[in-house]
Amino acid sequence: MTETAKDVCGTVTEVINKKQTTWWTNEVKLAMKEKKVAWLKYLKDQTEEAYEIHKTNKDNGPSNTWQTVKIGIEQIELEQVNQIKYLGSWITEDGKVEAQLDDRVPATTKLYFSLNRQIFNKKKLYTRTKTRMFNVLYVSARKRGRLVRTREQEHRQAR
Repeated sequence: MTETAKDVCGTVTEVINKKQTTWWTNEVKLAMKEKKVAWLKYLKDQTEEAYEIHKTNKDNGPSNTWQTVKIGIEQIELEQVNQIKYLGSWITEDGKVEAQLDDRVPATTKLYFSLNRQIFNKKKLYTRTKTRMFNVLYVSARKRGRLVRTREQEHRQAR
């Protein structure tokens, strides 16, 4: 291949010092090797036991090599949490994002009763205005919740 590159381009450059990524540690290399060996054994044997070993290595391989990073501000170490809520979704420590539908349904109900109390009971507003506000504020929130729920169910089934 280097001869072809030299013939076509007229020159060949060899990379001597390849930069290594910080996360590609010996533990990660070992976990990947074990995972590959288990997969090849399963392909060769085609047994249930070999498949279970492969599945265990596949599921636990990344988590076995996960390193916790200690973060601090001005010599005060911050507590590491299992999950954090951000923009209505829970982000877990392994990087998965789970939207909380249980929080969205009560929020929509709360919005409805708030609108009912503050706007829809006002006799000074026209019925047409109330209907438009209802459609824009409440119905769109319900549709968005249903759409998100449907997409999340499809996403979970695809896993």
